[in-house]
Amino acid sequence: MFDSRRGDDARDRGGDARELSRGGRGGSDLHGRERVHPRDVFARHVDLPRGHQREHVHVHGREYMLRGSEARTLSTVGAFRVARVDDLRDTFGKTLDPRQGELWHLRESGLVGTVPLGRDATAVTLTKEGRDLLDSHRREASGPDRQAFHDGVQRPRELKHDAEVYRTYLHEVERLHEQGANVHRVILET
Repeated sequence: MFDSRRGDDARDRGGDARELSRGGRGGSDLHGRERVHPRDVFARHVDLPRGHQREHVHVHGREYMLRGSEARTLSTVGAFRVARVDDLRDTFGKTLDPRQGELWHLRESGLVGTVPLGRDATAVTLTKEGRDLLDSHRREASGPDRQAFHDGVQRPRELKHDAEVYRTYLHEVERLHEQGANVHRVILET
């Protein structure tokens, strides 16, 4: 499902190394690099805010105010099509709440929508505007490894299953981290 070659990506070995902050992805020393947060893997593909403060982001004549954790949420949800709310985290590492805080802000901004997953769970998906925001702030315009971002629910009957894919990814990344691996790249099959 995803590429977890312990960070050994040919692009990471070259001299074109950049920092993980807004604009890069770390150095070429595979053993000396800091651990990459599982959500940062997807945010690397877009040039959006990384810090705690909200910044202006312009898309097709509209202006949004986003902070780094919100950009990571958008890129993660867009990559996985849908994610359970209780698997996503805000700036402070707390579970997102559709009625307040960052997820409320993203919903009010028209960038995400929520759908029920039964009585006790809720899922998040990008709106068309959310996908347009990610697509318009891509680092690379094209290429075989370009991260795809998706909006909306594609197959309502498979919603619960699709929402579990991100949870499975998080568990697998934790297992790999325990073995000393560091995930820098993920390829999701469509």
